[in-house]
Amino acid sequence: MDVVSIASFILTGLDLTHKYRKGTLNKKEGEELYCRIFSSLLFEIHQNLKRCNTIVNLSEKGGVSAGILSFFVRDSLFSDFCIMCPEPRTLTELNEIYSAFERIHHWQRITNDLKSDGAGYIVGYAKDLFNEKKLHRKYNGLLEVLSSLPKQIHKPPKFFYSNAKE
Repeated sequence: MDVVSIASFILTGLDLTHKYRKGTLNKKEGEELYCRIFSSLLFEIHQNLKRCNTIVNLSEKGGVSAGILSFFVRDSLFSDFCIMCPEPRTLTELNEIYSAFERIHHWQRITNDLKSDGAGYIVGYAKDLFNEKKLHRKYNGLLEVLSSLPKQIHKPPKFFYSNAKE
C-alpha cells in the first residue's frame, strides 16, 4: 500500500471518528467505523499471537522470551467496539483471547529472572493458548466474520501456529 492510500485511509478514519463523537454518523459510516475498529483489534491480536508463538518456539530451544504483549488498541477502542455493536459471541471470543494474553502478560510483568518458576508460567500459558484453548482458531474465525462484512477494509492475515499438534 502506498503512502497516499494510507494517508487517505487515515483521513477517512479521522472524519468517521469526528462524526462518531458528534453523534452524526449515518448507518453506512457507522458500519465502516465498526469494521475499522474490529480490524484494528484483530491486527493487535495477530501481533500478540506472533509474540506468543515466539515464546513457544524459543522455549523449545531452551530459552524464554520476555517480549511484552501489546494492549494499546484494546485499551483505546474495545469499549467503543462493544457500544457500537454488542454482539455477545464476538465480544466473548475477543475477551477470551485477550484474557489468555493477560495471563501471559501478568507473568511477563512480574518475572525478573527468566530462569525462575515465574518464567515457566509465561511459556506454559503461551503453549496453553495454542495447544489447549486453540485461540488462534478463534482469531481466524473472527477474521472470517470481519471478511464477511460488506465493507472493504484492510484486514490482518490468518494466523498459522507453527508448532500445531493437531
